Amino acid sequence: MLFVALPSWAQALQDPTRPPAASLLLPAEAVQAPAAPRQPTLQSVLVGPGSGREVAVIDGRIVRRGERVGRAILADIRGDRVILREGRRTTELKLYPQAGKPPAKHP
Repeated sequence: MLFVALPSWAQALQDPTRPPAASLLLPAEAVQAPAAPRQPTLQSVLVGPGSGREVAVIDGRIVRRGERVGRAILADIRGDRVILREGRRTTELKLYPQAGKPPAKHP
């Protein structure tokens, strides 16, 4: 049997999914800025009989009035919404944020 050695000038395989070399050198303005912080999502509101029996489920976590949600404090729990307060700024999270909006137009 005779084995033939590969010539030393053979090229190495190149990755076909690798971007062209020019695209690897991005200008500074092409670098994306960090995404804005995401607003919490109200998933459920539970209201029991009597005062102080309200809880909200925000981002999968049970939260009572006065507890923190990120940097904000849960200020109020209503039937279908909650109010978050961060300093002087308030944010209303709705259980059904799309309710009351006109339906999307279809062509």
